[in-house]
Amino acid sequence: SGKSATLQLIQATLHGRVKPLIISKHGERDFKVSLTRAPIAVLDNTDDFIDWMPNTIAAYATGGEWSDRELHTNAGEVIIKPHAFVAVASKNPTSFRTEDVADRSIMMRMTRRESFVSMRQLMLATVAQREETYGHYLYLLNRIVAVLNSPYITLPVSQHRMADFETFAWACSY
Repeated sequence: SGKSATLQLIQATLHGRVKPLIISKHGERDFKVSLTRAPIAVLDNTDDFIDWMPNTIAAYATGGEWSDRELHTNAGEVIIKPHAFVAVASKNPTSFRTEDVADRSIMMRMTRRESFVSMRQLMLATVAQREETYGHYLYLLNRIVAVLNSPYITLPVSQHRMADFETFAWACSY
């Protein structure tokens, strides 16, 4: 269906390179640090349940940060404040089904593709169009900010947990 490929192409557009994360059952500490290293963190093949994942994702989605011991010190402390968009490619996202995580997620269901193009071709085209894509995104973001800041437009009131995202999506469509 192209779940991983789509996320890798988005990551290449935003970050200039592809670096999917493979998450292990004991990789919570590495996961938190990985969220500080890229604008989009692609979790690939996250089909098995990972017991720490739902709470970690829920804490992250609500602006959480983590405290950790600074390496090579006894008393030093480091605050990890991640800033990545988390994208998950999964056929069976068992770690993301709890209500607090699902309510903060945007699901994209994909069907199996009928025809295929090589990943190399897709990546070359993506990299070749990167500057044009960024220019178009900047244009659209300026329009969205203008809508959000306009004193003449009344923003909708939401009944959903993701009210900020709903307002953003509404501004995108205005």
